[in-house]
Amino acid sequence: MVKGGHVLLAAFAIGIILVAFTYSPADNKECSSDADCVVGGCSSEICGPAKFVKNVVTPCVFRAEYRCLRLTTCKCVKGKCQWVENQDYLDCMEDIR
Repeated sequence: MVKGGHVLLAAFAIGIILVAFTYSPADNKECSSDADCVVGGCSSEICGPAKFVKNVVTPCVFRAEYRCLRLTTCKCVKGKCQWVENQDYLDCMEDIR
């Protein structure tokens, strides 16, 4: 891991935690359709509910893994916003390793 990688990982985790803890709907769903989920973060590395992602601030760094996220989609799956993997994404991640 590159020096400072732990700091970047911690900052990324804090952004995810902020989204998770600021969202507590009564029905435990953060989305009901794909339109409810958006990509955010300085490097477009966050997938989450639109009304919360717009308030998440992440460090403006670029990791090779973020390039692979452009090959997948941020969607609503079973009430949760998440990245939906596909073969192009998996191939890209394999190339990075």
